[in-house]
Amino acid sequence: MTLGFGEDLEAATVMALAEMLDLIEDAYAVSRNEALALASLAVDLRITQLVNGVVGVHTVLPHGAVCEGVGGVDL
Repeated sequence: MTLGFGEDLEAATVMALAEMLDLIEDAYAVSRNEALALASLAVDLRITQLVNGVVGVHTVLPHGAVCEGVGGVDL
């Protein structure tokens, strides 16, 4: 799970998604484009509402969303 905060939902979403792409790249040793392809299929974006006027978005890569790939290589 990654978090993004900003004055509007767009800024918070961009921050949270960028952090998730970084996490996927590092955890699964894939390129940015491959991380983006995986995220487009498996990552959920959820809105977090805060009381101080700052909005937040968190991204979730569900447990088990990434499984053994082609040829027995884990992604």
